[in-house]
Amino acid sequence: MSRRSRRKTKKTVLKKQRITYNVKALQKTIESIAYYLDARDFLNDDEVLKIEADATFISSLSIRKSATLKKEIVVNCKDEAVAKEFKKIISFTFKEQALDTHLQGISVFELIWERKNGIWFPTPKERDYRNFELRPNEPLRYMLTNEFVPKHKAVIGLYGPKFNKLHGKSLYNALFWLIKFKNASIDFWVEYMQRFSSPWIVGTTEGDKDEMAANLYAMLAGDVAVVEDEDKVELITPKIKGDFKELSTYADDQIREILLGGNLLGEVKGGSLAAAKTHQDVLQNIAMMDEHILQSLIDDIVERFKEVNSFTQELSIEIKDKDAENVERAKRDLDIYNFSGGKYVATKEYIEKTYGIELEEVENTSSFKSALKTAPYTFSATQKEEFLESQNVVGKDLQSIEKSMLLQIEDAFSKASSYDEAFEALEQIFTELDTDKLEELLANYIANADILGKAEVESENPNG
Repeated sequence: MSRRSRRKTKKTVLKKQRITYNVKALQKTIESIAYYLDARDFLNDDEVLKIEADATFISSLSIRKSATLKKEIVVNCKDEAVAKEFKKIISFTFKEQALDTHLQGISVFELIWERKNGIWFPTPKERDYRNFELRPNEPLRYMLTNEFVPKHKAVIGLYGPKFNKLHGKSLYNALFWLIKFKNASIDFWVEYMQRFSSPWIVGTTEGDKDEMAANLYAMLAGDVAVVEDEDKVELITPKIKGDFKELSTYADDQIREILLGGNLLGEVKGGSLAAAKTHQDVLQNIAMMDEHILQSLIDDIVERFKEVNSFTQELSIEIKDKDAENVERAKRDLDIYNFSGGKYVATKEYIEKTYGIELEEVENTSSFKSALKTAPYTFSATQKEEFLESQNVVGKDLQSIEKSMLLQIEDAFSKASSYDEAFEALEQIFTELDTDKLEELLANYIANADILGKAEVESENPNG
């Protein structure tokens, strides 16, 4: 290869490198602008306040949040001190703020570390999500100082992120125009009524117009007018075909659709029990997405805690609905116990972990007091044998004994001419028989038999 060819080839390579460098630089600039615009795709404070002041938004958001806020935070950790601290860390305020992630698209919580008993505990504090930026393969960036946020200094929650929407999908943007149009329509209608709601009196005359105008103005005090035949007076009121209520109703329905999925809990216009059950399931599915965001934030906080403290013990935090889930588990555990005939019994560790309760073993010192004034009589082995021998039932068939007793009772009653004789006969046969209860029962039977006999006689008598 000649020197000229080598020089030409070198220039070509350098030119290609410059072009490649310029293209990459331009691409990086475009990406920076795109991410910057994406990061600024948020509403300002005034716009957010208008949304949060809307009554339909407030009620719908409360319904959506309540499905998750009513659930309980269960901390699984053998170290009671750590478990107690994390119950304070995952506070109600933190949960409620985390459940706003779907509105903002992204939520950022700074971790404030505090040392207690030699262990560092993080407390999440919500920060303005609009001051932070996410880029591919980069840590979270604090835009006010253009610095990366250390991993253990913050946790973030995202709702619906995509490759071109790294900051998630903000429902504020969808709600803004609906509430804007609704409020604008009401503002327009109020202004319209203020300016044009009063009727106009229009007079037509071929005479003096100023004189007629003065007469019409004076007519307003008395509501009476007298005009010539050729004159004419009309009352004109403003008319409008549109109805602002339709736009307001449409906007409210769309707000409920966005937050509740068109749930019957947001607006009840009618429907069956099956429809209500279906819409309840829809709400639970939406609440499950919010719960996943909250659970992800909690898991990140636990991970940061373990890394900072080199904590190796078991530590996990769960969001549980005890009212529903524990009932099903209790039924299942009871079925297992019954099916096994009492062979399989839940252990103390299982009950504490499954149901989130602490059990304490105590001695069975029952405070039950017997209603008997004296202790019940207890037979010894010898006394049992002597008692049975005295009753002449040892070695005999109990069914034959019962049959023999019934025959003796029937014979006593058949031979007796009165009930007194019958009872005397029974006392002679069964010397230890208590006849008081028997007399009471027989008295009731006799009274019932007498009533039944009279009723049958009257029913059989054709004359009544």
